[in-house]
Amino acid sequence: ARVPAPLLVVIGGGGFSGASGEEVLLRKLELLIGLSRLARHEPDGLTIALGGELAVAVLACVVQLQMGAVGAYATKDATRLAVAEAILEVFRDGEVSVQVPVDVVCQEVRLEPKEEAPPPEDPKEKKKAKPGKESPPPPPMEPTPLAQQTFSLGRALAQAAQRPISLGYSSGQECFLSVDPVRGLLTIARGEPPMPPAVPATLEPTEANEGGDVAPADAAPAPSAPKDGIPAGWVVRDIGTQSMAGLHLALRRSKGVVWNGALGLLEEEVFRAGTRSFLSAVETRLAGDEEDEEGAAAGDEPLQARGDDDDDEDAEEDEEGKSTNEPEDSEFEFAVVIGRDSRANLPQLVATPSAISFVSQSGEGLLQLLRGAPLPGLLACVEKSKSH
Repeated sequence: ARVPAPLLVVIGGGGFSGASGEEVLLRKLELLIGLSRLARHEPDGLTIALGGELAVAVLACVVQLQMGAVGAYATKDATRLAVAEAILEVFRDGEVSVQVPVDVVCQEVRLEPKEEAPPPEDPKEKKKAKPGKESPPPPPMEPTPLAQQTFSLGRALAQAAQRPISLGYSSGQECFLSVDPVRGLLTIARGEPPMPPAVPATLEPTEANEGGDVAPADAAPAPSAPKDGIPAGWVVRDIGTQSMAGLHLALRRSKGVVWNGALGLLEEEVFRAGTRSFLSAVETRLAGDEEDEEGAAAGDEPLQARGDDDDDEDAEEDEEGKSTNEPEDSEFEFAVVIGRDSRANLPQLVATPSAISFVSQSGEGLLQLLRGAPLPGLLACVEKSKSH
């Protein structure tokens, strides 16, 4: 049987907190809408994975999660409405799902102390002071490193899924956001609000962990996270390991990927982990090494060294269950990188940039085309053809 293979679009980036942050955000939303139009040509649908500040903006403005320290845009009704309208537009064409991070790496926000004005100088004391006897200024203090912590968004997403989230109206029907808190998947429901999903036991609060998510028994303890999202005093810097694993799975199920924008803060090496992990998985898919990795993970130890016959039979049963329950990987065909910054950062993030199928060299030109803006060069060609 044919394995469905949707196209994967991974889009991140940031710069929304600066002086022209809202304009940058609106341009990114235009690009997001333009890329969503690819769903018209994809029979198996389109998956759009969000990262960077773009994911923070969608979670804060549309899903209405508390996302720590965000730009001033998140407090403006007009900007929040623009983000919601963009997400509604993304779902307008074809079969589209949006994947958001389920955990994020955050950094503590350092609050700058207010500088107090020095007391007025006493003229009498000034006369008493002898020249050349001024005490040297104290040496500058080394700033303390900012704390880092990974927060799970599972409980916050589960809480959001229990209430109707309206995106507005399309074709005379009210549209609502449907939230899968486990996989971080957002889809659309038209006409009636979706039924709230059951909250998994791993996301239920306990007395021992009233403030955060509960990790599975075989996993590392989950970091503390309030039910509404990221607490104040923290800023999102990268996606977490669970989000990376979700991206890897999406890559295994897709026929190709289009990437634009970092998934974390590239200015600091420690926050490049999410983008590096994603691009490393892309290289692996292009090389077709999934089977080799799975074989290496399973080990090459002979069967007779693993135990008795019962153990061998159990292993065979596990393999059969795995093969019947897990969908097969789809055939991976291509990887595309677009955008000036993404192209410039690519050599620092991947081992073999030449392995990428296509890296756009047009910089902002292709992005303008995807946003739907007219290009002067193409307009000149059109006008010239009309005159002949």
